[in-house]
Amino acid sequence: MHLETKDYTYYRGEYKNTNTAIIFASYQPNKIASDLLRVALNSLSKIDLENCSVWIIDVASPNSENLVKHSEFKKFNFLYVKFLPQDLNKNIFQKILNFLSLRSKREGSFINSWSIHFALNYFKNISYDPKYFLTLQTDIIFTSYNILGNLKLKLEQNKNLIAAGFREQPNLGKKYKILHSLGCMWNYDLFKKLNLNLYPKFPNFDLAEYAIAKSLDKGYETYSLKNARTDKSLINNIKEEKYQHLGDGVDICLNENSDVVFLHLGRGISKSLDNKDNNKKFTAKEWISWYYKNF
Repeated sequence: MHLETKDYTYYRGEYKNTNTAIIFASYQPNKIASDLLRVALNSLSKIDLENCSVWIIDVASPNSENLVKHSEFKKFNFLYVKFLPQDLNKNIFQKILNFLSLRSKREGSFINSWSIHFALNYFKNISYDPKYFLTLQTDIIFTSYNILGNLKLKLEQNKNLIAAGFREQPNLGKKYKILHSLGCMWNYDLFKKLNLNLYPKFPNFDLAEYAIAKSLDKGYETYSLKNARTDKSLINNIKEEKYQHLGDGVDICLNENSDVVFLHLGRGISKSLDNKDNNKKFTAKEWISWYYKNF
């Protein structure tokens, strides 16, 4: 099914009778960025997606032959938004942001959170009410068949757990341990109960950080897998050689058995625009090539 409006184009995939919505906030300024998304969706299509729907919310990408199309992943839902959202905190941003690069990063955080809420609002319009939703960035790779089921099991077993994800780190204000939005599964019922949103609240809270902080203040808990980016000692626990040379900047997430289950390049869109070797970290092109060589 193809639905065209003045604001968006929707290509319908599968979603009915699924209890988990997987949401990608997407922007494809060039071929490398599109290929990053292809890698992410390709890896996702190879794991267990029982009871899951996939939603790509692509905001204001230039229309080109490189764009990832619904015909490539027919089971997934694609919403191509035709306009760029306005910054809700523009006046505040103008006062607190001193450098163009920092401004760009923070505006990116706003647009990513806006994209996720566009999906959640769209779900209401089509009477789709998932129990969980997972936020994802486009420069990720799934490496474990069962990982989503394992995250859901954590949420189901602990009714006080509001979110489970792939990287725990301090928030911008350094007061809370939050889950990064690069891969975070939320209990949507609790999310709505607490009237949460994922918008950043600078200078202390980036995308989704305030929602985590608010949840913790209310007595709820979060769960994170082990991450070799934030705990360098875990590198020694990685069994498979293909993961051992990915570099310090890559999120390498391990389960309780020290199996690699998920990867995140980091700054994927920025790296697609400036595809240089940055302190010997993986470039976007190297990431794409590495994936097709190893999977």
